[in-house]
Amino acid sequence: MADRPPRPPALTLTCIFVGVGCGLLLVNLVSALSSWGSIELQDAVRDALAQEPVKELGLSMDQALDYLRYAVYVGIVLTASGAVFAVYAARGHRTSRVMLTILCGIAFVVLATLGLPGLLPAAFAGLCGWSLWTPDARRWFDQVGGRAVADVPTSATKGADPFASRSAGPVGRPLDPPPAAGGPVATTTPTHPSAQPAPVGPVARPRSVTVAVVTTFVASGVVALLGLLLLLVTTVGADAYRTALTEPGLARDLVRSSGVSADEMIELLRVSAIVWLVACVAGVVAALAVVRRVPSGGTALVVVAAVTIGLSVFFLPLGVVTGAAAIVVIVQLRRPESRAWLSEE
Repeated sequence: MADRPPRPPALTLTCIFVGVGCGLLLVNLVSALSSWGSIELQDAVRDALAQEPVKELGLSMDQALDYLRYAVYVGIVLTASGAVFAVYAARGHRTSRVMLTILCGIAFVVLATLGLPGLLPAAFAGLCGWSLWTPDARRWFDQVGGRAVADVPTSATKGADPFASRSAGPVGRPLDPPPAAGGPVATTTPTHPSAQPAPVGPVARPRSVTVAVVTTFVASGVVALLGLLLLLVTTVGADAYRTALTEPGLARDLVRSSGVSADEMIELLRVSAIVWLVACVAGVVAALAVVRRVPSGGTALVVVAAVTIGLSVFFLPLGVVTGAAAIVVIVQLRRPESRAWLSEE
C-alpha cells in the first residue's frame, strides 16, 4: 500500500481557519449566554426592535429574547460541530468533510445577509467550502480512504525516458569490462562531459513557506485597508462620527454600555487603527525577509504572528479572521521543511 501523501497546504489552511474560528465563536456565544438578561442586552434588543425591518415583525421584548436565546443555542451547536469536523477532516474523514462543507455553506448564507460587515467573513466561509473539494483535496481524501488513485507524475519523473537503460554508461563510451578474478580492481575517472556531476541549483521554496507568505500578504492588505478607512473616519470625519455616537440609537447605547465617552471611543479607534497598520507593515517586512531568506526573517514573522494573535483577542469577533491567519502562518513556518529551508544559506 502506498504511503499516505502529505496533506495539501490549502486543505490544512482551511481546517485550521475553520477550527480556530469556530472555537473562538463558541467561546463568545457561551460568554454571551452566561450574561443573559443583562440591562445592556435588553437595551440593545429594544433598539433593534424599534428599527426597520424588525419593527414590522411586531415582536415583544420577551419573544425577541426567546428567539435570540434559541439562535445562540443553535450557534453553540454549530460552532462546536464545526470545530470537531475540522479536526476530523484534517485527518482524512470523508463524512466530516461533507458536514464541514454544509456548515461553510450555512455560514456563507447567514453572514451574507448581515450586509457589508459580513461580506469578508462570508467570502472566507465560501472559500473554505470550495477548498475542501479541489482536485488536490479530492485526491488526498481518496488516497487516505484507500480508494484507487491515478499516479500523478512529479517534477522529478516528468519527462524521463522510460526506455533508457539504467546500466548504460555515458553516450559514446563503452562499459568497462569486469575485473579479472584475483586481479586488482581498476578505477577509472569519467572524462566525458556528460559524466561530470551537474551543478546544484538553488533549493526550491517549500509550499508551506509560500502559504505562510501569501497568507501574510493577503491578511495584511485587507487589515491595512480597513485600518486606513478607520483612521480616515476618526480623523477627517471625526465630527460626523461623534454625532453618530451621541444620537439616540444602538451606537449610543453600545458606547454607554462600554463606560466610555464618544471622544474616548474615537480616540480608542484611532489608536487601534494605528496599531493595526504598524502590525501590517511589520508583517509585510518580515514576509519579504522570509522570501529573501534573511536568517532572522522566519523568527521575525513568527513574532509578528504571535503579537497578532494577542491583538485579535481584544477585537473579537472581528479578530477571528486575523487570529486564524496568524495561527496558519506560525503552523506553516514551524513545519520541518520550512525550518530546513530557512536555515540553509
